[in-house]
Amino acid sequence: MDNIFYSKLKSLRQANHLTQEQLANELNLRYHLNESKATISQFENNKRIPDLDRLINIADYFHISLDFLCCSANKAKDLEEVTNKSFFSHNLRKLREKNNLSQCELSKMLDVSNGAISKWENGQREPDLTTLQKIATYFDVSYDYLLRDRTVLLNSNNIIDENVIMTYDKPGDRIKKLIKKNGLSQKEFVEKFNEKYGYSDSEATISQYVNNKRTPEIDKMVKIANFFNVTLDYIMCRTDIDSDMSIYNKSRQDENKTCLSFSTPQEALSFILKQDMVADFGGYDLDNMSDDEIMEMADDIADMLKIISRKHK
Repeated sequence: MDNIFYSKLKSLRQANHLTQEQLANELNLRYHLNESKATISQFENNKRIPDLDRLINIADYFHISLDFLCCSANKAKDLEEVTNKSFFSHNLRKLREKNNLSQCELSKMLDVSNGAISKWENGQREPDLTTLQKIATYFDVSYDYLLRDRTVLLNSNNIIDENVIMTYDKPGDRIKKLIKKNGLSQKEFVEKFNEKYGYSDSEATISQYVNNKRTPEIDKMVKIANFFNVTLDYIMCRTDIDSDMSIYNKSRQDENKTCLSFSTPQEALSFILKQDMVADFGGYDLDNMSDDEIMEMADDIADMLKIISRKHK
């Protein structure tokens, strides 16, 4: 884990004003463990690395991702930002589809524009608190269901919240899905993985992983997540969201392509007018404007630009 875990654990413990003994007692009480102050000390001094089950307990206790706990700061920050942003988008779309609603039908139910629903589901914008309350009330779900995705989320009575998205996969099932999704055989995966990270695993070893007969150690699990460009939490079944970072990178690439392929000045101006910062500056509401109205505004600005540009020639 590149010596990340021990420093993260100590920082988290201190930030929560816990002694090593208090943290051990908290973990023992909540997860029925038998940890000691000495064990926590070994973790924090990088003399011992916890197994995967214990890592999950620690991540759940501090309400953080495994990626934050085990990965480098930059990667954890990037993954956390993308994944957190995607929770609401993913959950809203799933709720809408589960209730057999189109974006247009849902927009009427919530008294918002059709464009607003599309932007929420694409992660481009988020609703205000009043609208979020409307969504939660309409679908009869909790805020946690809408905004978060944890395999284990306890309510005030330490009972699993029934509104939480649950997963019944095991790590081996996720690895098998990822191998198949990437068009690889187990043999091909072994060869590429060994070449990339310097391992000497056999196909038989990978077969044990994907059939849940054996679980990789945490260092290797982090590398498997890196290999497939997914979060460690996805591999460990702590989230059901397809956390393939390329999905989000693709949307950014698509936006960049749009910026470079305008057929008219009006199209370029229309793209600029659709940016939140420009809309806020101009005092107009994107959610209540159609594409035709924005294009009409772009035409007006193009006419004004012709006049202004004479001065600066």
